[in-house]
Amino acid sequence: MSFLDSARKVLPFGTEMAHLRGATLLEYAGHWDEALENLKVCLLSQNVAIRSYALALMVFNEAKARRTAGPHDASLVDPAVDTLLEVLSALRSGRDSSDFSLEAEVFVLYNLCSLYTMSRHYRKAMQVAGEAIYISLPLKTTNLTSAARMSYALAALNIGQTHEALQEYQRVMNIPTANGRQKLLAALNCCTLHAAHGEDVSAARLMDRVREQHGDGEEVRITWQYLRAVDGLLPPDEQVYSCSEGDTERLTRALQLLVQSTDPRNKGLLADTLAELKNWQPRSQFSDAVAQWIQSSALLKQGKPFLAAQRLELAQPLYPLAQVLTLATKIEIALHPEGVETEPLADLARQVQRVLRTAASPEARNGLAEKLALWQPLAAAFVAMSPYSTSELVDAAMPAIFVDGKPIQVHGVPVPSRLPFVQLSLEAFGIEATVHRDQSVERERMNSALTVPWGQGQRRLPVVPPALLIFHYVRLAETEGPLWRMAGRELANSHGLIPVTMGANLRMERLRLSELLAQLLDEQITTVQFRQQLSMLKQGVKTA
Repeated sequence: MSFLDSARKVLPFGTEMAHLRGATLLEYAGHWDEALENLKVCLLSQNVAIRSYALALMVFNEAKARRTAGPHDASLVDPAVDTLLEVLSALRSGRDSSDFSLEAEVFVLYNLCSLYTMSRHYRKAMQVAGEAIYISLPLKTTNLTSAARMSYALAALNIGQTHEALQEYQRVMNIPTANGRQKLLAALNCCTLHAAHGEDVSAARLMDRVREQHGDGEEVRITWQYLRAVDGLLPPDEQVYSCSEGDTERLTRALQLLVQSTDPRNKGLLADTLAELKNWQPRSQFSDAVAQWIQSSALLKQGKPFLAAQRLELAQPLYPLAQVLTLATKIEIALHPEGVETEPLADLARQVQRVLRTAASPEARNGLAEKLALWQPLAAAFVAMSPYSTSELVDAAMPAIFVDGKPIQVHGVPVPSRLPFVQLSLEAFGIEATVHRDQSVERERMNSALTVPWGQGQRRLPVVPPALLIFHYVRLAETEGPLWRMAGRELANSHGLIPVTMGANLRMERLRLSELLAQLLDEQITTVQFRQQLSMLKQGVKTA
């Protein structure tokens, strides 16, 4: 039976309680004008609990409308908070000792939680939601308890207590008498949280159950699409579903564009990625971290490391996936030829290792490492071969570092052309590496080796030049100790420095950069001297 049908059955009883229950059902059914007519009767009631519940329902509807419209600061919410605090005080000081009085108190607390969440006072939201849960349990009002748990979980999620949020959503899922919609939303939130912890297998398994039990309704399709976008698996031609509430639609579209831009031939899509998030304010801190990472990553790929660093200046990632991606972007900003260290590079590598090591399960550690290698392959390789490595990151990131040999190998595939790898190595140091001859055959060989099936489409695998990692390991050895120099020497021995080519193209630049790196490894020159010589090499290329 629909909410509207239920309201039609209740209202004819004509009592104040019938008007209140009917108005509640009408609000859920979207018939707010009709609900107001019945709430007017309740607001005139001498029963404090009925009047309080009616006021709280009016605040609930207003809060829902504002949530849909977008984020709001505390000044817009405070008057409603003050109203509900007065209502709560009147309820608690009244003489009504009925179960309904306690139910009204729970409903007021639940709505206070919603208001505090809207204004980003998450700890207050958790406090009142927790109180609502405790009071509701003896009443055995399953739906109200579940709603309070959902609100508690949302507040917990927004201050980074993601494991606690996951537990609350799982409790709602496991309540036999909870209504189907609450169970559905709780399950979808669990899917998103599993992915946020790197637990992709658990997220996919739960999503399969949800689709089997609930079908492919709007919320299911939107969440399923977002999870595939996070995995980089959303095809470029798939239409992104519109979403009236939440941030999912914008983030999904931005991720869909960003993964396509990993192919150097699609650099133009970076502007579209940034345009998708321009002048947009996410409704929650959970989404805010993703948006900031996407924007920073796109700016860095456009060759704007300073702007990319600015975008992450105030980033507060609250869960493992956002944390490692944000840290990785900061690492790649520091590794850029014109980059800047927003934090010491060694500290960033140490923080990535800590997030991976403290992940809840082997599944989570592997999932986080794979996502890091997907979205920030250079940073993943840097940490993987550094003194702060993890086995999961080595497995995920090391194949992207090309191995100089006859032929060169990358991702376990031999590539007969050598010049593109020389160019990548030189460009990693900011050296112009354009050659004035036809490279179509070499590019085709490179693309053939690096283009692989990916989901329903294809993906171009990343290539990381070992020379860039070696330089930064040796640079860090000057302040962080000999382990970093050992990491650089080991990588040079196993993967080489700059490949040798038979032709004359870029011969002088390749030879000079190889000499400088070898001298740096052997401690014949310092990092300062290396940078000075590199600057002279760049100037020579510009004036050649």
